[in-house]
Order: sequence, then structure tokens, then C-alpha cells
Amino acid sequence: AFEPLERMRDLLVQNLIEHDLESRVQVVASLAALSGESFEYVSCLGVLEHLALDDRYIFYDFLDTSLTNSGHALIDVPVEIGFPLLIKEVGRKALKRDARLYSNWELVNATLGRTVFDPIRFTPANHGFITHHRGFDYRLFKKELANRFQITGTITSPFCGLPAWTLNQEVLFTVEHCGVVAVGSSTGRDPKLPRR
Repeated sequence: AFEPLERMRDLLVQNLIEHDLESRVQVVASLAALSGESFEYVSCLGVLEHLALDDRYIFYDFLDTSLTNSGHALIDVPVEIGFPLLIKEVGRKALKRDARLYSNWELVNATLGRTVFDPIRFTPANHGFITHHRGFDYRLFKKELANRFQITGTITSPFCGLPAWTLNQEVLFTVEHCGVVAVGSSTGRDPKLPRR
């Protein structure tokens, strides 16, 4: 398990110990610690929406070099558009007492399915960990994945039969190698992705 944040890594190790799993899971602070390893399955749950573009490309490069030819990655991201966003935003304010992430105009636009573009997610510089989900659009993310990998499955959760923007809180993508070097790798950019 890769966890770059020390605080979260310590919590992960503590949870593994509590569930008697510490002998089955290696926890590392850097992807470099996994260099040379190969994997049939990689899961990345609730992470990539917090990374800027260059950091996502580092992860994609890792998948390119670490997934076996028949390997798959399961990638989970939140739904921050449509009705789920409205529910989340009200819940953040009412239940968690968090400050609102969206202006009224942004909330209306995103609830109607329009993209609220957050340039920090697509700038070619390392901004570190993005703490919020504001401006994350799983539809743009799906295009980014499809530029680099073959998407072999899409699952919405918790209501698998409904489109993501209706009542679902997250989307899970299953990806595998597409067999070509993509323009969207760390050595290039996809001209269809939004720019600042």
C-alpha cells in the first residue's frame, strides 16, 4: 500500500494491526519503493482526485511499468456534479459544519451538469495534495484515463443501475494497458484536456 502522507500512513498501519493484516500488506511512503515489482491488480481508491496532473501522470507511469500484461487497476473517484453534489454540499455544511466549497453560481452550474473547472487539477506543476473535491469532474477524468489506458469497466456506486450524476456518490473505473504509448504520458500532453 502506497501512502505518501505520514499521518495517513500511520493510521493505515494501525488499522492493519487492529485487523491482524500487517503481515499481508506492505506499506510504503514512495512509489520508488515498489520499483521493479509487478502486479496483477492495483487499486487506487479516493486518491487521484486529490492529485494535480503531473502527480497523476506519475501514477499512470507506475501502472504502465508495474501492471502485468493481463493486469488491471481499479480506480475510484467521487461524483461532484449533478444531484449528488447538491446532497454532498448540503451535508458538508449541515452535518460536518464545513465551509461551503462552491459559490452559489458554481453550485447551480455543477448541479445542472456543467463543469466547474479547477485549473490546479490540470496545471503541469506539482501542487502537492489537493484537499478538496471542488471542481473535480469524473467525466474529464474518464477522458484522461481513456487517453492513457483501455477502460474495461465502469461501475457507479451505490446505485449501479443509475447514471453517475443521478444519485451516485462515486464512479469506479477498471483499466488495463491499451498496448500503445499514449500522448498523455509524462512526456506529452493531451490537447483535448482543459488548460488554464
